[in-house]
Amino acid sequence: MSARFPDRPWQAVAIHLVAREGAAADLAADGSDTVDAMSFERLVRRLFDRTGLSTSSAAWAVAAWCEALGRTPPDHNPRLRGAPRKVKLNRHMVTRPRGAPWNLRGHRKSLTSIAFRFDGAMIATASLDRTVRLWDPRAGEQIRCLMGGHRDWVRAVAFSPDGKLLASAGDDGGIRLWDPESGERKYRMIGHDGWVRGLAWSPDGRIVVSGGRDGMVCLWEASSLQLLARLGPFQGGVSRLAFDPLGQWLAVGRSGAVEIWDLERASRAQLVEVSGARPVVSAGPSNQLFIGDDNGAGAFSVSTGRFTQHYTAHGSPIRAIAIHGNGKALVTAGADRTVRLWHAVEGWEAHCFQFRQVRITGLAFHPGGHIGIAFSDGNAQMREMTRGGGT
Repeated sequence: MSARFPDRPWQAVAIHLVAREGAAADLAADGSDTVDAMSFERLVRRLFDRTGLSTSSAAWAVAAWCEALGRTPPDHNPRLRGAPRKVKLNRHMVTRPRGAPWNLRGHRKSLTSIAFRFDGAMIATASLDRTVRLWDPRAGEQIRCLMGGHRDWVRAVAFSPDGKLLASAGDDGGIRLWDPESGERKYRMIGHDGWVRGLAWSPDGRIVVSGGRDGMVCLWEASSLQLLARLGPFQGGVSRLAFDPLGQWLAVGRSGAVEIWDLERASRAQLVEVSGARPVVSAGPSNQLFIGDDNGAGAFSVSTGRFTQHYTAHGSPIRAIAIHGNGKALVTAGADRTVRLWHAVEGWEAHCFQFRQVRITGLAFHPGGHIGIAFSDGNAQMREMTRGGGT
């Protein structure tokens, strides 16, 4: 930058570039008093991509224009997307429930997905009633209902690692990004023909990935809403997606197989044959991928290319699967209407929950040890699990 404008201070150059690239005009066109973080990051990304400004210089220049136009910039870290915030992990194996369960009631139709925010203070549910609802999982109370975003059934929800955004997707083929604190719908991204069931965030929160009936996997940059890549087509549509905790690979569940993709090379690294059209996946530490299919569940080592453990007590297709962040406890839901808690490494069953009247449609495992269970009757159930004990 200094080579192009040797006689001008970098601040003057940066401010000029904001105007030249149209970012100042975009700021002036929006009549609100404040600039939300998503819009701010999008403008910073534009300058970074087009001008060669560093992210810190671009953020400073956009903030300067905000103040010049009488608008309040967000409390912004110059990095486009910071690392996910840390939460204290229960290091021990959780083995059994503690106390009575409590329910989340409010949806009018079957739930399809459930997800904890990283800190456990909020949980999101998606439903065939075309809404996404946010809850205080401890109090069992609804915080807000997100309506007007989807024109058809909602199939999947996922919080960004820092908890500042919530992604949702469904049968209308679109992906929505929401501000979970305000309930405001931020953006809508269209990249699929038909329903979307797979949804996941990269560990650094930079990328949200979606997989649909059209057999395509779309990788979106959350800050700029740019479509970075399309993978596929995958046979029979994409059922589930999971990033590994280090962001090195992506697991894609599709009819008859789970494919593991090396994202750096944008190529398939491994193919794991499974039974059934809609396998479910959950990624754990130490390069472990947990897979559920019509024959049960298993732990697959991405490092060795082999299954290291099998969990077969269901005797029925697996509908949902979730691994605890420490890699020691696994929870699975089957078509037999049971939820089973397993020692992920040793393979023994620690506890079984039975639900005779409803089908289980989703699972979420919080690092603190709580389990969220979604049902076909429109309700969800929270279970607090014991901490400590086990290995």
